[in-house]
Amino acid sequence: MVASGQRTRVEGGQALMRKMFIVVTLVAVVAIVAGPATAGGRGNTRGGSSGSLRFSSDHVVAGSEYQVIGTGFRPNTWVSVGARYGTTYWGSGVTNGNGDFALTFTAQESGSIVHDAYEQGNNGRWRLMSSATLTTYPS
Repeated sequence: MVASGQRTRVEGGQALMRKMFIVVTLVAVVAIVAGPATAGGRGNTRGGSSGSLRFSSDHVVAGSEYQVIGTGFRPNTWVSVGARYGTTYWGSGVTNGNGDFALTFTAQESGSIVHDAYEQGNNGRWRLMSSATLTTYPS
């Protein structure tokens, strides 16, 4: 029989195992959360790419064509860009070997039009990679 206040080796071992489990779990959580930010100092690059969008012209009139130019996406990967007018208009294509693309749209109306670029990942899912706003003017 064990006197009150004393622990057996089994009870002490179980307490140590619980503490080790907690420490290992905390380290794993910190590694998961901090992993992308500390991996080579690159921060969250969304699967290895951090694409950006720009437009072929700063002055686009409703009814005229313009290009959405993407750079810095994954090479040879499907991208889709949605232009959020009253209805979202979509354009899609494959990036070149440098991860760049250009898609042509027609300005449907005047206003501040948000464009969202999605990239298709290896698992077939689409991820939002970049957004940019184009101001279009009345014709």
